[in-house]
Amino acid sequence: MSWIVFLICAYLMLAMDRGFDLLLAFDGVGPSFTLVLAAFVSLSARPAAVPWALLVLGLLQDLSQPYKLGLGADLLLIGPHCLGYLAGGFVGLQMRGLVARNSPMSIAVAVVAVGAFVHLVAVALLTLRGLSILNIEPIVEWSAANELLRRFFVVLYTAIVAVPAGALLIRSGPLWGFAAIKRHMGRARRLYVGSERK
Repeated sequence: MSWIVFLICAYLMLAMDRGFDLLLAFDGVGPSFTLVLAAFVSLSARPAAVPWALLVLGLLQDLSQPYKLGLGADLLLIGPHCLGYLAGGFVGLQMRGLVARNSPMSIAVAVVAVGAFVHLVAVALLTLRGLSILNIEPIVEWSAANELLRRFFVVLYTAIVAVPAGALLIRSGPLWGFAAIKRHMGRARRLYVGSERK
């Protein structure tokens, strides 16, 4: 996998998450383009590269989502989404033998599976942080139930967006150096040329 291409795409996806937040959101629920990228990388990159790539995406999410504490203070928590994306990447790796990796629909399915683990782990860690026995200032108006419900709809919305976004990512596969996508596109090109000759 080309890490330069990955980092550029990760930055663009994060910018789209923030830039389109109001444009595409419905009742506070918007798609996560970063999650689409996570699903794509989980299905397409070398297995050894997936955990590191997903950790980077999780770190970007943690750095871009400050939480409100008492007295209006903002807090950046490094860890919840890092570990969530790491768990999601592991799930994506297990799905490789179950789906066609070069299909936009497969990326949409992977978004649901990967996103479920990303948000379950992140919400669990953020909720554990607020336990009274830890004597740490809790996040203002934090509700695990409400957060899980909101994130459930985020994952569903993202799965819908993942079909066209995934198609674009698959088309860009050769730039990433993904061997599986190169083989698929080469085979499709040969079949097309063969049908033209007939």
